Amino acid sequence: MLKKPPQLEHVERTSQNSAERRTPSPDVASEGALKKSNNKSNKFRKDLPPTEWPIHVEISKSEGPEIEALNDKLNQLIERITESADLSAGEEILLVSNTLSKLYLQIVPRDISYTYTMNLEQHLWKQCFHTSIEALRAASNSVDDASRVFRSSLIKLIHQGLDFYARLFNKYEMVFEFLIEDYLYWQTGLPADDFLGCVLVDSGAHEAADPVIKVALLSLQRMAVSVGDLQRYNAIVTGIKNYSNAWL
Repeated sequence: MLKKPPQLEHVERTSQNSAERRTPSPDVASEGALKKSNNKSNKFRKDLPPTEWPIHVEISKSEGPEIEALNDKLNQLIERITESADLSAGEEILLVSNTLSKLYLQIVPRDISYTYTMNLEQHLWKQCFHTSIEALRAASNSVDDASRVFRSSLIKLIHQGLDFYARLFNKYEMVFEFLIEDYLYWQTGLPADDFLGCVLVDSGAHEAADPVIKVALLSLQRMAVSVGDLQRYNAIVTGIKNYSNAWL
């Protein structure tokens, strides 16, 4: 069951019932093309491992080398942070993470079956955010003056991650032509206090008939966990004791 990520609520409130969200504009023509591509059944890849699918070959040749180079750069920056408390590495890691996440923003919705089968949602989370966040969090726990600088970079990276997932969730809605809120049990994010209200929620499960949308929703569920982790990190770093934004 997918629960609305809290940091997306302001986006959904301002655009709720808007015809613009239900009728794609000319600017999202490429997203429509992606949906058609995702809808096509590929009989040639039924018995092939995903690493031999055409989409895998395409990504390996196009974005693959840049992703590998950016991951190597992130590893170098993390090493500079952990071994020598290099303050410049803390700032630079924000730029590299942002560049890498932009690549994933283009790759992840391209073929949803491939994304889900290859667990790209987890690769995205680990490579773009989690590993770097942990390095910055460890560096910010020291007692020297550098810890304040690393803490500032850490907060920026967490917010950068939340903004990224908001954009990616919105792109899913455009590419696969559905609204996340249509598949939520509780629009406010939490059930009512009464038991009957918890049981009788619109008299049935919110399930998609389109198989592509079904996989897209499963993919969103994976990423919603990462959003919850970012909210928990934010609560820990800022000292806020209210973890309600991290509920999934």
